Amino acid sequence: MEERGATRYLGVLFSFAGWQEQETQIMKMAKAFFIETTMIRPSLQQLKEGVQAVLGARLAFPRQVMPSNSKCLNYVRTQVCKAISYVLGFHGEQYDLGESSLAAIAFTPEDMGLGLGFPDPEVAGITQDARRIFEGFESDDDRVAAATYALL
Repeated sequence: MEERGATRYLGVLFSFAGWQEQETQIMKMAKAFFIETTMIRPSLQQLKEGVQAVLGARLAFPRQVMPSNSKCLNYVRTQVCKAISYVLGFHGEQYDLGESSLAAIAFTPEDMGLGLGFPDPEVAGITQDARRIFEGFESDDDRVAAATYALL
């Protein structure tokens, strides 16, 4: 890791060369999560709870410091959709599922009709970013509030 110019600090990989090391780590983590998940053959509800509780937390932590990455998020969405199709018994899908109609159904809330209610990693990241911005605006420390306004 050090030979590639990256160092791990509090579980997040930092590098002067960019976020490629952390993105690779996120993709490996997502792939391992779904390999382990399909081995235990969960129900759809168990899969949803695992994605929300375990995978969501693992994705949210590095997002506190790194910017959003469409390629990385689409990979995670694709892995979620592959796991859903496996649990539902649809096998052999060889195309990108992250932008498919299955993704549209999977990441739509249950109360909106056909939605499966899986947490969307992109929406979770955007929500987390918005919360950080609001925390900065409402900070009692004028320097933090000024820095937040300056970033926008």
